[in-house]
Amino acid sequence: MPEEANKVTIKIDGEAVTAESGRNLLQVARENGFDIPGVCYHPKLSPTASCRVCVVKIDGSEWPEPACTTKVEEGMEVIAFDEELEEHRRELVDLMLSEHNCTCITCDSAGDCAVQDLAFRYDLINLSSERFREIYSNVTSKYQNFPIGSEKSEAISAHELGTNEYTGEPEDCIRCGYCIEVCPVNIYPVLIMEASEIYTQPGSLEDLYPEDCIGCGLCSYVCPGQIRIPSYFPEKENVE
Repeated sequence: MPEEANKVTIKIDGEAVTAESGRNLLQVARENGFDIPGVCYHPKLSPTASCRVCVVKIDGSEWPEPACTTKVEEGMEVIAFDEELEEHRRELVDLMLSEHNCTCITCDSAGDCAVQDLAFRYDLINLSSERFREIYSNVTSKYQNFPIGSEKSEAISAHELGTNEYTGEPEDCIRCGYCIEVCPVNIYPVLIMEASEIYTQPGSLEDLYPEDCIGCGLCSYVCPGQIRIPSYFPEKENVE
């Protein structure tokens, strides 16, 4: 009985949906067949709404709201898809790609990449992840020594791990902040990575303490851009 009392009914694109009060709107929508896109959302971490791709229109709100930071309430009426929202999403994904390292053919995440999926969904690339995986599988099965993933950009050659663990580059960061949230030693992985790779001014690593990294890999695990973040940290013996 208490569980039933906690249930509320909302409408998504005119369809009635029942869910627990206070639940995450993005999760509820997806569980009920509304495939609202998004890149930065992780179900086990606090939502950041940094990619803004999951925005929806909620009756009574002046502006579209991120579904990932919205809680379900009784009587809520949501527009998840219309022409304006889809154009907004397409523009955001296009902007994301403009700064993204889009060398899919040599990226180890190709075929299993949320950004690639969105780019295909919004007609910004012409090869879906499913088709890419099929091609990749066919090629690698015929040519066991085919160097897919071994020839990468000059910018990351110094960080080659010797395995297929590498995926993204620092420029692929979308500022979700998840690496900071999961870090067990409370350092700022994304800031250390950027200070080491992008910023060259003296003192850029000051007060960031890269030497405290314990190499657990959690930051890479939750990264939507699948960047192998610790591989960009300076060697401990080179950190003053």
